[in-house]
Amino acid sequence: MSVQAITTPQFKALLAKHEGVQLFRFWAPWCAPCRMMTPIYQQVADTLGDKAVFGEVNVDQEPGLSQVHMIRSIPTLVIYKDGKEVKRFSGVMNAKDLQALTEQYL
Repeated sequence: MSVQAITTPQFKALLAKHEGVQLFRFWAPWCAPCRMMTPIYQQVADTLGDKAVFGEVNVDQEPGLSQVHMIRSIPTLVIYKDGKEVKRFSGVMNAKDLQALTEQYL
């Protein structure tokens, strides 16, 4: 499954009507740790396929969304289950740990 670039309206729509697990990565292209996480995040999205929705929010393009969700550092990953936030963490994580963390909520 590919990672979707998410805008504010898409974010709201996904949370409003999606059941299951959704991961949103808040990032910026100028952030070195964010760039390190890009292939890791994509690898986990490819591995888990259609079991979860993987999206990414560019904090420079969606500053209001970042502010509403209190994103204080990047990269930050927020996991939602059935539209409710269940886990949040910041920083770089390896693919094995990210996949294991995601699978806890599937």
